[in-house]
Parts: sequence; structure tokens; C-alpha cells
Amino acid sequence: MQIGRARIPGLSSWRHLYSFLGTPLVARTDVEQTTDRLLEEALRASRMGVLVLPWLGEDGPVAAALLAALERRGRRPSLHRSFERAVIHRPALADGAGALISSRHRRDLGRLSRRLAEALGGPLELRDESGSGAGVDEFMSLEASGWKGERGTAIGSRPAHARFFRELCDGFRATGRLQMLAFGTAERTVSYQCNLLSGDAVFRFKIAFDESFAHYRPGLQLEVRMLDQFRDEMRQSWVDSCADPDSPLFKNFWPERRPIGSYVLAASRAVGWTIDHGAPRIASLNRR
Repeated sequence: MQIGRARIPGLSSWRHLYSFLGTPLVARTDVEQTTDRLLEEALRASRMGVLVLPWLGEDGPVAAALLAALERRGRRPSLHRSFERAVIHRPALADGAGALISSRHRRDLGRLSRRLAEALGGPLELRDESGSGAGVDEFMSLEASGWKGERGTAIGSRPAHARFFRELCDGFRATGRLQMLAFGTAERTVSYQCNLLSGDAVFRFKIAFDESFAHYRPGLQLEVRMLDQFRDEMRQSWVDSCADPDSPLFKNFWPERRPIGSYVLAASRAVGWTIDHGAPRIASLNRR
């Protein structure tokens, strides 16, 4: 496993390029017993008695139960990275998403919305295309048409990633937990947003927009309409932006934050001390 630039032998929960949260999946009906068993078995299976939990949502019941289980064993976790990510809970949208924007930016966005409708030759609308796979393919095409396609980082740029995205969307659609939103006119879509629904949360997974209309802020316009739809039509209680903590849009627009940390849990005090004191030193030497 990797902590900063230092490698430490042990077990780690799995994350990948499209994984924006590392919290283990635990049934809510038995969180305490399950997390206690998870910790016990993972520390026993690890050669060094070390378990790494990257990108653990610190504000949830799984994190609380894991850290409590460790404390009952007379151990404390090592926090090796922590950051905050933008979220919104339903009460923050009581006056609509537009209320989260300054009056000047709200006027600008309204003007850009009118200009976009004129450029597209029709009224703007937000459509839900979650019911078929066509929206998934159109999302990937739109994303690949911009700078991500030029750099080869769009989902559709690599066949294996495109298959993964289709399978992911198919699986969430089959259980009624996919939300594929399209914004534009009936004839032309200028931005897409793919959301994944889980319990009482909406995870804002991916967004794509037509860069030829970037001047009109189609991504932000979709964002505002999506949050209003969330407030008025959906049962979930909060939305996770899944965004980089330094993203200007979410720093200025979304009012709330959730803490996310990468933890190292050690079975023995000696190993824990080594990680606390040795890993930073190794990382410093590697940087030098």
C-alpha cells in the first residue's frame, strides 16, 4: 500500500480511477458488528497487522464504528491525509439553487440562459434519459468531443473504460438508481450529468458539456436545474459533489463540506508508532 510516497506492507480497501469514496460497503442493519468483524479479520490477514482505508467518509456511521472498534482494542488510527468535499443537504436549498449564487451572478446566468436558447433556436429543458442506454452513449460522445477527448482522458477514449461505464450505468438503471440528465433543447443537448443514487444520497458522478457553447455556462445551468429538481422531485436528503476540493465552482456555489480522510489502522502499538514516525520520514526522503 502507498502512504504519500512511502510504501507500507499491509491490506488496503480498493479504490480505482472512477472511485470517489473508499468507505467499505456495510449493511446499515448491523454496522457495529460487521465493522468489528471486518477490522478483526483484516488485521489478522495482514502480514504486518495493518489495514489502510483510503478516502473514508469521516462523517458516516461506518467510519465511526470502525474507529470505535479500534479504540476498544486500545489502539488509535493514523490519519495520513484529510480534505473536505462540497455537499448540499436539502435544507440548504429551501429557497432554490439560485439563492446560493450572488445576485450579480444570478442575473448573468439568466442572461446567458436566454442567449443560449436563442443560439439553439428553442426553449431550454432538463430531460431525464435514465431509462435507456442511448443517453450513456451520447454522454460519452459529448465528453470525447472536448479537451478530455483530445488528451485521451475521456471515458470513451479507452474501450475498457467505456465498457465499465456502460455496465455501471446498466446496473444502476436495473435497480432504479441511475440518473442521466440532459440539458438543452429537444433537438440538441449541450450538457449531460450522470448521478448515482445510493440510500439517501445522490452522488454527482460525471458531467460533460459541449465546449462550443462553453460561453453560456451549460454545465452550471444544468447544475442549478438539477439541484432544483432534487429539492422538488426527489426523496434523497443530500448530494455529494464528488468534486476536487479546489474546484472553483463548488468552492463558491455549494455551501457545505464533508470530511474525507485516509486512515491507517495497526494491530499493535509498535507498528502504529512505526507508521506514524517512519512513513513521513520515508516520504520526505523520497521527495528529496
